[in-house]
Amino acid sequence: MSGEPLPIPEHSAEEVREKIAEILSRKEFRPSSKSIFERFNEWLNDLLDDFVNPIINPAGGPTWLRMLVMLALVVLVVFVVVRLTLTMRSRAKANSESHASTLTRRTGREWRQEAEEHERAGAWRDALRCRYRALLVELVNRSVVGDVPARTAGEYRIEAQHRLPLLKEPLKGATDLFEASWYGNEPVGLDESQIFQELADQVVAIATTTSISESNSNEGSEL
Repeated sequence: MSGEPLPIPEHSAEEVREKIAEILSRKEFRPSSKSIFERFNEWLNDLLDDFVNPIINPAGGPTWLRMLVMLALVVLVVFVVVRLTLTMRSRAKANSESHASTLTRRTGREWRQEAEEHERAGAWRDALRCRYRALLVELVNRSVVGDVPARTAGEYRIEAQHRLPLLKEPLKGATDLFEASWYGNEPVGLDESQIFQELADQVVAIATTTSISESNSNEGSEL
């Protein structure tokens, strides 16, 4: 009846507002996110409205010119994206080729000369790295190991001692010295450099005097 008083609400106005806010914050009530194409289209339209239209269409002329400008802008954006992609790929390829040739881009003698320069400057760690690279170049030149990009010192050692088992001890010692100084930051000086060079000389001597076929033949006879 119209004369009866309204029922007293069970919830306060604050509680009702909080409930409404909670419901509207649910996923089904959130606005859907726009795709990249939609955002790009909005950006392009804003660009035309703000900068291009006042110049090419100040009096509300034909829209074909607007469409032409829009097409030109799209072509320009595509061109820039493709150019950047090709440039990045070209740089990545150049870096890969540079990395692939870092080992044998110098002779063993050149690596040893650089090692001597580091030693005179007291940079023993860099010097040992150069001497290790000189040793690897000698092994590559004698076809004991292959010059493979991104190969680790341990992988070079395993390949070398597999082809020439006599290299196992001296090459392991030389590799351990290099890894301890370069990766383990162990102190290195004249003594370590001399020990490394003695081991490297043994490795080169074995690789020079022992052919791979002879070594494999001797290994098979021992088995």
